[in-house]
Formats: sequence, C-alpha cells, structure tokens
Amino acid sequence: MYKRPAQLLFYHPDPAVALHAVTRLHAMAEGWAVARPFAPERLAWGDLLILLDPSHFPALPLPPPLRCVTWPLPTEPAAAATELGRRIAGLIGGMKMLARQG
Repeated sequence: MYKRPAQLLFYHPDPAVALHAVTRLHAMAEGWAVARPFAPERLAWGDLLILLDPSHFPALPLPPPLRCVTWPLPTEPAAAATELGRRIAGLIGGMKMLARQG
C-alpha cells in the first residue's frame, strides 16, 4: 500500500448510483481506497474523480493532483452492477501491482 488509501469521488446524476458505487468500493477495497459521492466541496479531498455518467457533470476546474476518469455504465441495472464490480476490481488490482513494484 502507498502512504494512505487512495481517495475516490464517484459522480452520477442519480445520487443513489454514486452512493452504491461508494458502498461497493468499500466492500471490495481491502483498505486500498476510500470513496465518497461527488460534491464540489470535496474536490480538494480526492485523488481520483470517477464519472459514472459524464453527461450532466458540471464544468468545474479540477484542483491538482485530482485526476478524472470516465466509467460509463450500461443502462440495465444488472449489467451496470457487473461492470462497476469489474472496474473496481481492476482498479484495486492495479494498485496492488504498483505497490509490489515499488
């Protein structure tokens, strides 16, 4: 692990979807990451902003070192849940690989 868990922000126009992503990440992260739903006042807290649906994201300047990625989800709920789990697992797996290299 790095010095601290990665701090992620999830955005979706439906706050329930963003909260589900936060809950799912906490269940899978094994201490590698923590997450919160997006709010403009949290931008300085985050390391990574994940847009689950960028179509309505407000045009805001992102403070360094915050990075932004887009993870579009399928519209069908079961497929969206599967895709979200796959992406979170990949993110955590990537963190573990990088930690082994360092």
